[in-house]
Amino acid sequence: MKYLNPSAPFQGKGRWAIPPFMLQSTLFIDKVAEMGISLQERLKMNRELNIQVEYSTFKNNILQMAKSQATKKACALNTIIAQKSKKLNETTMNPLIPEEEKQLVMAFLREDIRDLERKLHEKKRANVRARNILEGETVSKYWFEINKERTPRDPIIALRDPLKPPNTPLERNSKKMAEIGRNYHESLQTSGIVDIEPPEERSECILRTLDALSATVDTENNTGTTSIIDPLEVLESIKTLPNGTAAGLDGIPYELWKTLMQKHKRDSAKDLPAFDVVQLLTSLFNDIELVGISDSTHFNQGWMCPLYKKGDYFYPAS
Repeated sequence: MKYLNPSAPFQGKGRWAIPPFMLQSTLFIDKVAEMGISLQERLKMNRELNIQVEYSTFKNNILQMAKSQATKKACALNTIIAQKSKKLNETTMNPLIPEEEKQLVMAFLREDIRDLERKLHEKKRANVRARNILEGETVSKYWFEINKERTPRDPIIALRDPLKPPNTPLERNSKKMAEIGRNYHESLQTSGIVDIEPPEERSECILRTLDALSATVDTENNTGTTSIIDPLEVLESIKTLPNGTAAGLDGIPYELWKTLMQKHKRDSAKDLPAFDVVQLLTSLFNDIELVGISDSTHFNQGWMCPLYKKGDYFYPAS
């Protein structure tokens, strides 16, 4: 039996990200490296290719392959439970089965599902117990995490659209609530800004404002802002990326780039074909620096995580 709160907002499954166990798969990493080598060769042979579009396609292919392999590696018990749950729903909704037979089949299916869920729970407990034996009371992220205080976080259950009349019902659909928040914060970007026409007058105002500034950038720092990105800078950036953090909007964790960088080092030492992820990212960043972001890639997408501070709980500004 499930208990539902009628006032609770609609919540989806969240953004999918490559699970950590996939980064331990040699098959997956080898396939990604092969795709990277193929991308390198295409970019070398055809200089007219848009590296941003090619890289975006490369990332999408990585995600599709990761989903496919992750599904195959998923626990077999979960798959069987899902299959039996689907069969239970189909049996429940089938009007052609006699009621007595339907009740009997449903009882057997429910019992099977309970047994499988019990086995799954016992398996999870065994895994937790084994990890605690290995990493418990050691200087590790696992030990710090299980002893860290977990502060409760209440979800935002509803929002009021400030652009609609005050008596409009509250919005409880998460997607529409996100749109309300987006529209509100986008409106803040242009609030109070006066359009200056014609463009020549606007440019003159900008120059006059800049001339009034006394702060300047010295020659050394000014040169650094105009130089292209060096592969060593990208290399150091990847090395210093923190492990165990949430993946971005693309669903790819930092650890994948670190793993590919280590594989490139090993393959190069053995004189094998190697995927140079550092060089690829360097070329990508410099292309963005020179020509801007390609519209079809959405590299500049971001997201907001609103937290309630004070005031009207249902108002986006709070």
